[in-house]
Amino acid sequence: MRRSPFANFTARKEFLSTLMFAVSLVAAGTSNAGNVSSLSPDRASSERTQNMKINIKIAGNVVTATLVDNETARDFISLLPLKLSMNDLFGREKFGKLPKALSEKGPRTHSYEVGDLAYWSPDHDVAIYYRQDGESIPSPGVILVAKIHVGAEAFNVPGSVKVTIGDLLVRVVGAMACESKLSLSLTAVPKTPQVLRFGTLGGEFLRRL
Repeated sequence: MRRSPFANFTARKEFLSTLMFAVSLVAAGTSNAGNVSSLSPDRASSERTQNMKINIKIAGNVVTATLVDNETARDFISLLPLKLSMNDLFGREKFGKLPKALSEKGPRTHSYEVGDLAYWSPDHDVAIYYRQDGESIPSPGVILVAKIHVGAEAFNVPGSVKVTIGDLLVRVVGAMACESKLSLSLTAVPKTPQVLRFGTLGGEFLRRL
């Protein structure tokens, strides 16, 4: 049954009104996304290593390390993936030389725990501790980069080992959201009756053109 010109006009008017309403909501969502992406440099930089994990492969074993939140760790991930030949030191750690120096802005410590992955700045080395010997780290100390919670005993083998550090696993959702204002704005649009009707009205409008 063919609709009258007046009915078509009414449908088009209703659709255009709903369209304008939806566009205004998307614009508001985009503005909110801009606020997210305009975080201060310090905060945005901080979010890049929260909850970030890396895989470490050694002699057929794979262990997972969680990065800490400091400038040294952020500098470290810029080098990934890494393939290192790591030597043994004191029967407690494996260490290997990095291709470049890292930031020294992370906090230093003279102690360690089994599973710590730390940066020794004098020689640009990274160390992975697999056994506690009760000794302190000499000056200037090390800067913690990451923590292996399970599996550090895989490094408790004689002599040098080949190690691959890489395979970034998890980033925080907030940092990922900043990569797409459009995606964020669309998910931020409230599901009002007008918006829910937008798709239906749009289809009806196009069929009537």
